[in-house]
Amino acid sequence: AFEKIVLPMGREFQPDLILVSCGFDAAKGEEEGGTVTPSCFATLASMLMERVQRKLVCSLEGGYKPSVLNECVHAVLQRLVHHHNST
Repeated sequence: AFEKIVLPMGREFQPDLILVSCGFDAAKGEEEGGTVTPSCFATLASMLMERVQRKLVCSLEGGYKPSVLNECVHAVLQRLVHHHNST
């Protein structure tokens, strides 16, 4: 769905800014039994940056287990900083 709906919409609409509500409650290790890895969250963020090529604002809104939340936030930020430094 992400590659077939979200990314094409972003490229077609070409917004000046993309707002992302970063809910990490689907992360592997969370209380609800999520299955999404920190690396997957980071890949989604980097796909937005690379393929839509717009400014990206991430707002933290979910995740309940501090250790899992820390891993997810770190992975996403590290990928975004790497992308920023390579452009």
